[in-house]
Amino acid sequence: MKITLTQNQEVYLVKHFKHTHNKELAEHLGISESTLHRMARSLGLKKSKQFMRKCQAATAAAARISHLAFNTYPPKGYRIPGSEKHQFLPGPSMKERIGEERWQKAKMKARETRKETFRKERARATFG
Repeated sequence: MKITLTQNQEVYLVKHFKHTHNKELAEHLGISESTLHRMARSLGLKKSKQFMRKCQAATAAAARISHLAFNTYPPKGYRIPGSEKHQFLPGPSMKERIGEERWQKAKMKARETRKETFRKERARATFG
């Protein structure tokens, strides 16, 4: 069953959609939020940029308060200024440490081991 809005409800939706939270609109109109999304999309309605900025700022402030309350601050991805000089620095690669000749031997051994494993697995699958 497809839900439709009365003329008054539709006028209310068009008038208030730009600057009102979807949850409030859905409760006022007596419909679900997914139905509200569908109707707004069919009417070509969008939230205003000012309203979206206000919502994002409120969400960021709430996240900051939560991080401070639960001791998870600073948030993920934050880097303390100047901390780069104390970060882990990669050392020489395995190839550089053991030398070219031993590196080639190690690669050859790994290749042979892999081939042997495949051969045994093929025989196991074939003969059980």
